[in-house]
Amino acid sequence: MNKNIDFSNSFFRGLNYFSFYWGYDKYFSNELVVGAKFKFVKGVSRFGLDIQNVNMSLINNIATENNPFSTNSHIDLYYFTNNNFDIFSNPGLAFDFSMQYKLGQSTFFYTSISELGFIVWQEDQYAYQGSFEYDGLNYDLNQDIAVEFNNLFDSIVNLIDTKDISNVSKVDFLPFSIDLGFTYNTDVNFSKFMINYNLKKLTNSLLHTGSVSYLYYFPSYQICLVPNYSVNKFNYFNLSFFFQKKWFDKLYTNFYLKNCVGFINENSRARNVGFGMELLLLF
Repeated sequence: MNKNIDFSNSFFRGLNYFSFYWGYDKYFSNELVVGAKFKFVKGVSRFGLDIQNVNMSLINNIATENNPFSTNSHIDLYYFTNNNFDIFSNPGLAFDFSMQYKLGQSTFFYTSISELGFIVWQEDQYAYQGSFEYDGLNYDLNQDIAVEFNNLFDSIVNLIDTKDISNVSKVDFLPFSIDLGFTYNTDVNFSKFMINYNLKKLTNSLLHTGSVSYLYYFPSYQICLVPNYSVNKFNYFNLSFFFQKKWFDKLYTNFYLKNCVGFINENSRARNVGFGMELLLLF
């Protein structure tokens, strides 16, 4: 008791979209190759919750004439979600860029920018603000307790100021990513050693990640395997795997497993575990 439960300055975001793109690569010399992709983006869903100030104070009144316990609550939050799911709604554009330069016989420098773009959303926005003090529910046997609880709920609702805004056009930038790194072709056939630095846009900050990878290709099975170790401020030990299988001349399947330690170690610093699968048909 006599403690404050605070959820202030918290937020949650959900975003889903797909894209169609046209790509082009050009060799400027034997050492330099540059590529780009121009993407037409279709937003599917977007929602979010911004908690500016939500807290509850639990107060012990046993030594007073008041009810033994009471609470003081304050709410200040903002919520939004898209409201248009038509096939041509929520349009956007994005751009990818990549460059690779050969530094020596076996060493390459590369840089890339992906998902640099935006989506124009149609969304509904809701804001809630209010304070409420609760020191118990007083009633006698002649009253209906269900009615009293309903009255209490109505009182709380009336104390909260609600603002709704519909059909708002909002430009939202995509979570772009920037990579810088080096690759070294080892003496072992079809293998590469890679060092990478990644900068990724989060909701209201940037995430810096360093990683080391080893790529090995099995030509007889047309399989590529890439184990990866990375570190950032959220995870000091992220072990991941990427697997690619070529089935025909133009058909590929990709599979990745992110943060393998998170599957088996519940005490892992990072709580996120990811996996995915992709099917590529090249023309």
